[in-house]
Amino acid sequence: MATKVYKEKRQKIFKATLKLASSHEWGALRLDQIARQAKVSVSEITYQYKTPFDILPEIIEDFSHSVAKVAGKSTENTSPRDRLFEILMARFDLLQQNRQAILNILTYIKKNPSLVPKLLCAQHQAMKYMLEIAHIKSKSFQPLITAGLLATYAMALKTWQHDSTHDMSKTMVVLDRSLRYSSKVAEIILRSK
Repeated sequence: MATKVYKEKRQKIFKATLKLASSHEWGALRLDQIARQAKVSVSEITYQYKTPFDILPEIIEDFSHSVAKVAGKSTENTSPRDRLFEILMARFDLLQQNRQAILNILTYIKKNPSLVPKLLCAQHQAMKYMLEIAHIKSKSFQPLITAGLLATYAMALKTWQHDSTHDMSKTMVVLDRSLRYSSKVAEIILRSK
């Protein structure tokens, strides 16, 4: 029961953070504002987080779990590249649902590059999880494959930020092209084992 309550409170905090981030400058956002929006006590939120930025890695992780629920089973009978495409597009669907919040956060991070390493670590873990969902495993080359997927995702994310199409078609084109290139590189690497 305690675990369920904790999960529910975390979800409230994540939703409140993204809602406020969509209408506020990220750098001006405070934990007490998030606590009020989430309807949790300030002491509860400050016990878990020192700053609003500390919530972001957990939101990234939560997105990964949401992607697993949506895309995990529907991609079982497709090629590895197609599986990754569907899985990453499911991730972009989540970003799209919180578009203004994500754009505001990314704008702030661009101005404060010292924050990048912490988020990069969370994104790296997310890409490892995306590979697991896609059933892509290679113990010898897993770090290299994960790094490649992270670079692919970063390229697509850059396009997504400027993609005004309703169906994210520009993002899909860049993601598809990048995955095709990456899969060819991966085939060469795996053949050389």
